[in-house]
Amino acid sequence: MLINTRGHGDETRIKMVARTALSLFLILVFWGVSAHAEDFWSYSGEITHKGTRSEGFIGRLYYQGKAVPPKVSQIVTSIGEFKYKSSISTSWARMGWIKVSKFSNASLVQILSAHDSKENALHWLFGESLKKPPRIWVRLPLYNYWVDPEYLQQFSDMALKTILEPDRSPVTGLTEGMEDPAKTTSTTAIFVYKESIANKGSKSAGFRGVLLHNDKPLMEVGTLKTPIGTFNAVSFDKLWEAQGWLPADDIATKDTAAPVSEADLKKGNYTGARKAGTPSDWCYSPVLDMWFLPE
Repeated sequence: MLINTRGHGDETRIKMVARTALSLFLILVFWGVSAHAEDFWSYSGEITHKGTRSEGFIGRLYYQGKAVPPKVSQIVTSIGEFKYKSSISTSWARMGWIKVSKFSNASLVQILSAHDSKENALHWLFGESLKKPPRIWVRLPLYNYWVDPEYLQQFSDMALKTILEPDRSPVTGLTEGMEDPAKTTSTTAIFVYKESIANKGSKSAGFRGVLLHNDKPLMEVGTLKTPIGTFNAVSFDKLWEAQGWLPADDIATKDTAAPVSEADLKKGNYTGARKAGTPSDWCYSPVLDMWFLPE
């Protein structure tokens, strides 16, 4: 990410240098263990037809590379809580898996320390709560179930077989083409969050969170508000510590009726309250009090 710091003063420049140094360290940590990491949850938010009147948003949720079936409708995972919004006839709709603003954590510690789900012969359990849910199980609030995420599709096919697919409507065909990234236009921005366990099975096994924009890692340090949620970037010397980009509660931002200027758009950033017309793929750093294009 490049930010024009002219006019911000020496103090801001010092912050930017320190932030960049820490960012590079984080990137080395993230990618240095990637060869030994196992991906669990990932969430992508695709802004389609960006900057046009037909601009839309499609959210996709995966577990170990498999799409979460829409029938589950609502799910609480270790990277947050999500609700599924069906396709409608307008291309500018927010559809797919949408993250709720309040972060619901299924416990990062549970992913590493709770007993293995293989000890449980069942793959899903009905009930309001479990004192010790099997390892990495997720909560489906709408149906009052706990489910092993590896069996979400099986749960959907069997336990939810009488429920209609949410996207099987007469207008679904109008938006299905949008859901294929290969068919999207050049005015598309894609944010992706990935949750992995590095060095799984060893004493140095640890949680890693990676945040990407158009396949490039975001190097912001501190708290960052993005179109797919708010995250905190943290790092530790100990490899078994949870680090990288960790999900966080959404942060409140101020809005102003003042329009974003051509100069701001050309520069790719501005400080202060969010201006009217700010591109939907810009992110906000509360440390710098800055809105910016993440490139």
